[in-house]
Amino acid sequence: MQSTISYIPLLMTMVFACAVPFILIAADYLLGPKRPDARKQTTYECGFTFEEYEDTYSDRLYVRFITVAMLFILFDVEAIFLFPWAVSFKEFGLEGFIEMLFFAAVLLLGLYYAAKKGVFEWD
Repeated sequence: MQSTISYIPLLMTMVFACAVPFILIAADYLLGPKRPDARKQTTYECGFTFEEYEDTYSDRLYVRFITVAMLFILFDVEAIFLFPWAVSFKEFGLEGFIEMLFFAAVLLLGLYYAAKKGVFEWD
């Protein structure tokens, strides 16, 4: 009996986490404004509707923002691995410190490569 009681908070959290998106979507549908028009229904990306371009293949796609965003996500996810290491730094000892130096060196090498390629230069 004791073991099943300890899972009740976990079960409640999982039910709540699954219910929140449906509750928010329903609230938006019920409470949100409903004034559709043609412009609101067009495809929209990065401040431009696709109807504004007559020939999308003739223009070059500006991917610098997308590249910086992907690099941010990459380095942000890799930085997450620094937190468990920092918490248990004393347990890893010298070997863990050397491995983390190698990990940080690879990160810095990637950052240096991106900077040399001109990813962070804005026109």
